Amino acid sequence: MMLSMLPIYKTTKFNYWVRLYVRLHILLVNKGDVIALAIIWDQLIAEMVLLAGIIYFSIYLEQLIYRKSEKKEQKETKTNIVKFIENDLQQRLHFIEESLQYKDYKPFFTDMWDAVILAGKHALLSFELFQSLQRTYSWMKYYNSELEGNKKLDEKILNELLEDVRKSIDRSLFKLKESKFGDKSENHETVQNTLQTNSFKKYLGFWL
Repeated sequence: MMLSMLPIYKTTKFNYWVRLYVRLHILLVNKGDVIALAIIWDQLIAEMVLLAGIIYFSIYLEQLIYRKSEKKEQKETKTNIVKFIENDLQQRLHFIEESLQYKDYKPFFTDMWDAVILAGKHALLSFELFQSLQRTYSWMKYYNSELEGNKKLDEKILNELLEDVRKSIDRSLFKLKESKFGDKSENHETVQNTLQTNSFKKYLGFWL
């Protein structure tokens, strides 16, 4: 009668606990069998501990998978940013060559780096790489300000500034290549961690 009042609980685990409670209640009231009662309590405690362990490891595994997914997404974003910036700096080098060759001095476009800063994606870069890129684009902006303020266009000063910009770009490109090499080393660690995670999944799957 009591069980029929609880139609919402129809899961197998709940029915199992109800049946166990009924068995315990019958033994306690009708038989008073202390040995049987102790055995049931031992079984109850063991299964509760096992259930708690399964729940704990399930939550741990879910968080681990989430962190792996988040880390993978951040790594893909970082890879794309590095590619875009590297391509942008290569274009700036061609721009410098054309400016020096044809004496056609025009301002640099720094919208790519500005977009990275505004989106907050620079936090994905290492401090050394960020510092190098920030210095490089600062040189470009300084050249732009000198170009706008220099009405007579002193070619000597502009050429020296362009050389400084080119040197800074070369250093940044070197840092970008170092960053790519570092990502390859991280890939090896990621593969090892993935293998360990899969082994853990198989072990946990045995209990689930």
